[in-house]
Amino acid sequence: MAQQSCVLLQNKNSLLPLARDIRSVAVVGPFAESKAELLGTWTLDGQAEDVTSIIEGIRETVSQQTRVIGGGMHPESAVAMAQEADAVIAVLGEHPTRSGEAATFSNIGLPPGQLEMLSQIAQFEIPVVCVVLAGRALAIEPLRRFADAVLYCFHPGIEGGRAL
Repeated sequence: MAQQSCVLLQNKNSLLPLARDIRSVAVVGPFAESKAELLGTWTLDGQAEDVTSIIEGIRETVSQQTRVIGGGMHPESAVAMAQEADAVIAVLGEHPTRSGEAATFSNIGLPPGQLEMLSQIAQFEIPVVCVVLAGRALAIEPLRRFADAVLYCFHPGIEGGRAL
């Protein structure tokens, strides 16, 4: 179900799916290692310890020879990690508390800093996959300038990391 709920919005040069034997991939962004956040707003009894994070799912999927560089939650570390990789998976979007009832915002774009981080990573001219996590529609058109592939995954649940 998690795989089927993801929406591929852009895939320049058929970048996706990434090769399992890619030499190195950086998994960066504020939700790269998140667990509870993948459950979303409407989870009543989900447990964070049951969730496979996106970086864990990537590590399980790529070959044993692939170097997975991760944990770049802050823009500076994400940019540094991107420089070491053959491809980047940037996991962006909104925390679940920003969607659902009583979560009203005047701006439906990405939270501050995420687009700026992506624009810095794009300067290295390596393939960039942008994964967007959110519980509502977001204005993400600017991502298309900086990412080769854009995948909107909403909040994919406990198997979200493996599904991606």
